[in-house]
Amino acid sequence: TELVDTQAVELRRLIGRDPGADRIDTARRAAADLGAVVLAKGPTTVAAHPDGRVLVVTGGDQRLASAGTGDVLAGLVGAALAGGP
Repeated sequence: TELVDTQAVELRRLIGRDPGADRIDTARRAAADLGAVVLAKGPTTVAAHPDGRVLVVTGGDQRLASAGTGDVLAGLVGAALAGGP
């Protein structure tokens, strides 16, 4: 399983266009095109699976935009993936 963890500027570079207002649709399309889970971080974070499933996370606040939180996320995801199915 691959995970692409992005914020708005990174997502724009990845898909080659402005993500637009519908972040759910954008994340869903990016996940399908890349064949990977796409995490589109923002005030509301969208996690999209290549099969079309989407999870919208509304919890959290501006502290999650602090330097280093992506490193923590990477560690948590790595640990979860290493644990297997």
